Amino acid sequence: MSLTTRALLSALLLPTLFIGHLDAQLAIPADVNFFAGGAPSKRFQDSENNTIQSPEAKALPHALLFHDGRQLRGELLSLTATEVILKRPDASEPLRIPRDGVRRIVLAEPPENETPLFFQVRSIRRDPGQKSRRLIVATVKLKGGGWFCGELSSADGETFSLKLEGKSAISLKRDQIEWFYFDSKPMSAFEFTGSLLDAKGWLLRAPSARAEIIGRTLVVSGAESFSRPITLAPRFEVQFEVPADAQAGLRLWIQASLEPPGSYTRGSMELQLGEKEAVFGLFTERFEKQTVPFKEEAPPEAPVRYRFLYDGFGQRVSVLRDDKPLGSWPLPETDNSNRPAPFQFLGFDRTVNGEKAPLKFNAIRVGPWDGMVPDGTPGDRLSVGRQSAIPGSVTEVTERSLVFAGKKGAVAPEVFYEFASDAAPAALEMEGKLTFGFGGELNAASLEIHDGKAVCKTAFASAFEVPIDVLQVVTFNKSKPSGGEPADTLVFKNGDQFRGTLLPSGSDGPVHWKTSSGQAIEFQLPSIAGVRFAAPAQAAAEGTSVDLRNGDRLRGEMVKLDKTGLTLLNPAFGRLILQRDQLWRVYPDPKLNFGDGTNEGAIWRIGKRRIDNVNIHDFTAAENRGRWMIFNGFYLLHPEENDSSGTPPGDNIPNQLEELQAPPSLTRNKQFEIRAELSNAGGNDIFSILMLEAEKDAPFMTVVFNSDQLQAGLVDPKHPEASQQKSVNLEERIAGKIVRMAVRIFVDSELGTADFYINGAPLLRMGQKANERLPGLGRTVSFSAFPVPLTVFSNLWIGPWNGELPQPDGTDAPRTILSNGDVAADTPAEFRENRFFLESEIGPIEIERDKVQSLDFGGTMTPGPNAAARVLLSNGSSLNLSAFKWEGGELVATSQILGELRLPAGIVRELIYSPPMTPPLVVLPEKKPARTILR
Repeated sequence: MSLTTRALLSALLLPTLFIGHLDAQLAIPADVNFFAGGAPSKRFQDSENNTIQSPEAKALPHALLFHDGRQLRGELLSLTATEVILKRPDASEPLRIPRDGVRRIVLAEPPENETPLFFQVRSIRRDPGQKSRRLIVATVKLKGGGWFCGELSSADGETFSLKLEGKSAISLKRDQIEWFYFDSKPMSAFEFTGSLLDAKGWLLRAPSARAEIIGRTLVVSGAESFSRPITLAPRFEVQFEVPADAQAGLRLWIQASLEPPGSYTRGSMELQLGEKEAVFGLFTERFEKQTVPFKEEAPPEAPVRYRFLYDGFGQRVSVLRDDKPLGSWPLPETDNSNRPAPFQFLGFDRTVNGEKAPLKFNAIRVGPWDGMVPDGTPGDRLSVGRQSAIPGSVTEVTERSLVFAGKKGAVAPEVFYEFASDAAPAALEMEGKLTFGFGGELNAASLEIHDGKAVCKTAFASAFEVPIDVLQVVTFNKSKPSGGEPADTLVFKNGDQFRGTLLPSGSDGPVHWKTSSGQAIEFQLPSIAGVRFAAPAQAAAEGTSVDLRNGDRLRGEMVKLDKTGLTLLNPAFGRLILQRDQLWRVYPDPKLNFGDGTNEGAIWRIGKRRIDNVNIHDFTAAENRGRWMIFNGFYLLHPEENDSSGTPPGDNIPNQLEELQAPPSLTRNKQFEIRAELSNAGGNDIFSILMLEAEKDAPFMTVVFNSDQLQAGLVDPKHPEASQQKSVNLEERIAGKIVRMAVRIFVDSELGTADFYINGAPLLRMGQKANERLPGLGRTVSFSAFPVPLTVFSNLWIGPWNGELPQPDGTDAPRTILSNGDVAADTPAEFRENRFFLESEIGPIEIERDKVQSLDFGGTMTPGPNAAARVLLSNGSSLNLSAFKWEGGELVATSQILGELRLPAGIVRELIYSPPMTPPLVVLPEKKPARTILR
C-alpha cells in the first residue's frame, strides 16, 4: 500500500488504533436497557457527573462469562467443584449453573475511564483520611508464579502483610516470596511456568494464531508476534528457555513505545538468534547491530536458556547463554543517563527462511535485576538504585521504613530485595487464574469461593485464602465443553443470556424456565426482553414481502390485489386478505434482493477484520457467533478482555474490528439503500466504521461514524494519488447531542456515488465530482466496531433504491417503483395473471410483476396499541400480538391484524416481550448551513 493511501487511512483510523489495548469492561453494564427503542438508557450520575451504581447494578454486581460468549449477571453466592450458584433479584431462587460451561467470573470491574498502567503512571489508591503523601508500593513476586502489589509490612521479617488498593490484606510467609520491589507503580513480574494460563495478557496479532501447551512447552503458532505491555525497573532482566529446534530465527524485542515488534522507534532493542551467532541491535536514528558468534555449541537436543540483562544506570546490556557470558554492549549516553526512557512493550517473533515460524518456550521470566550475576552465594540480598547488592536479611517493614541487616532505611523507589533461592516448587496442574486488577494475579487449583473468601491451592501453598473484595476476575483454564442438545435462550433487557427451555408461560405472568441442569425457575417479566428458540436453521425467506402500517411483516405468495385489498397465501396462516389501508410497502418480486436485519438477523455474516500499521486486512468469517448478542434486530458485541488463555483463535488481537457483513446477494443491485441505527451503552459516544468495497484490490470507501463527526475516505489502491477524505462536523450541523444515530446511505454502484443522511438530515455527498466516483462501489457492505466503545447496531436494512433522495418533509406520496428506476404515480388498482394494472397520465398501463420493484402506499407507519409481544417466524414473517401463551408444542396468540392463531413451535424463532416501537425518523434542525470540508 502506498504512502499516500497509508496517510489517508491513518487520518481516518489512527485515533482508534489503540482502543484495542485498553482494558475494557469485562461485562456489559447491569443497568442498561438495550431494547428500549432508542439509545440505551443512561447509567446514573451524581451531581459531579460521576457514574454511580443504580439499584439494578447493585443487585447484579457480578457476571458470568460463558465459553460461547454469553453473559449472565447476578450476585455470586458460591463456587464449588461442580457448579456456580448465582442469585438474581428477578429469579424465584438462586441459579445453579454447571461450572464447566463458565469461562470467566467477573467480581469487580475497573473504574470507568481508567487506563492500564502501561498508559499512565498510577499509584495505588490511599485509604480515606490518610495524610497526603507519595505512596510507595511493593510488587511482590511469588515462588512458582504470580505476583501481588500493595502496601507491604512485616513485624518480624517472617510473615508479611500486603494491603491491595486500600482494601483487605493478604498474608504471606517469607518462604513463599521470591522478591519484592518498591516503586510508585507495579513492576512487570510475569513468567511462564507450564500452564496456558500464563499466556493471559500476551497478544498474538493474527486471526489464525493460537497458543497451546505440548508437554510443558508453550507453543505459539500462526502468530506475527507474541508480545505484551510492560512496566520495567531501571535495571531488569528477561530470561527465556527454548527447545533446541526453536532457537534459530527467534528475536526478542523490547520497545520504548507501544508499537508492536517490528515497528522501530527510538530506543527499540532487539536480540536475534541464529544457529551459530546472536545479533544485538539498538535503534536510535538508525539501527546499530553487533554480531557475536557462539563460542560453544549446545547439545543438539538440549534446550537453550538465555538471560538478557539491562542496566539503565550503567548504560549496558549483557546476554548470558546457558549461564555463560555471550556478549556485553554499551548503550549511547542520553541527556539523563540516570533515568533512561521507560520501556513499554516486550515481545518475541521468529522467522525462518523468510516465513513466520512457531514460537516455543519452556520458560519465560521478566522482573527487576540488582545488577549482579548470581555466583551461588547463599542468602538474601538488597539493592537500592544503582548501588551494588549487599547480603543480609529484612527483619521489619513499615509503610515508611525497613530494617535490613540491623540497620534502618527508608522505603523508597528502586529498593529491590531478593530472597535466597531454593528448589523450584513442584509443578501443579492449574485450573484457573485469579486477577486482582492492578494488584496482581495468581494461578490456582482446587478453587472454591464461599463466605466471602476464595480458597485454593497454589504453587507455593497447599491452602491459600484471599478475601473476594480484592479479587477482580477468575478465569478458568478449561476447554470449551462439547455441544449438547439445542437449547432456547432467555434474553434479558441488559443483554444477559441464559440457556435452557421455555416452559408453559403466558403474557400475564412470570416466565417459567428450565435450566440446562434441570432446575425450574420463575423470572419476573420486567427484566426480560424475550426468548430466542432453538429452532432449526433459518431458511431463506421467500415470496412477496408485505409491510403493514402497524409494523407487521408477512411473506407469502401474492394472489390478487384490487380496490378492496391484497390477497396473500402464507404457509403458516393460509389465505389472508389485507385491507388497502393496512398496507404500507409491498415488494412483489420473490427474487428481489433485500435484507432486513430486524426480521432476518441471522442472514448478516459475522466476522473479524484487522487493522495493523494502517493496513486493512481481509474479512474473516467467525465460526463462533457467541460474542454477538442478536435479538429483535439488535446486534450487541460483548466486550472481552485481551486474553490468549483458553480463548478461541484470534480473540486477543488488538486493533481488530468485529464486523457485520451483508450477504453479497443484497448489494448486487445497481442502486441500493443502506439503513442502520447506531447507539452506545449508557448513552455514551458512538463509534462505528462502514466499509463499501468493490472487487479485491479495487477502490473502496471507509466511513467513520462518531458522535461529533462523520468522516469518509475514498481509497484507490491502484491510483493512490486519487485517494481523498471528506469530513463533516455534526455538532455544527445538527442541534443537540447525538445519542442515537439513524443512518441512511444511498449508493449508486454503477456511477460510484454515495449520499449520507443522519437522523433525517442530508450531510454528505460523495461522487459529485468525477474524481470522487468509484464505479463498483458497495459490492461488499460491512459495519465494524471495536469492542470498546460498546456500539449497538439495530434496524439494519439493505434494499433496492430508485435513485430519488428523500423528500425534505420526510413523507412520500403513493407510488409504484419499477426495477429500471422509473416511478409511476399512485399504486396499481389491480393485480391478476401476474400483471399489475394501474392508471397513469398517458392512460391505463400493464406491468409484469418482475418489472416492479416495490409498491409504496404513502404516508408513514401508524403503530397500533402497545403489543404484549412480537413473534418472528422462520419464514421471515413477524407479528405484533395482543396476548399469547406458550404451551410447549405451540404458541397460542392473538394477532392485532390476523386475530386468533396457533403457531407450531418449529416455526417460531423469537418471542419478544413488550416490544418497543422504533422511534420515527425526524429531520432535526440544522444549526448552520450545510458545509463539507474537503481535505
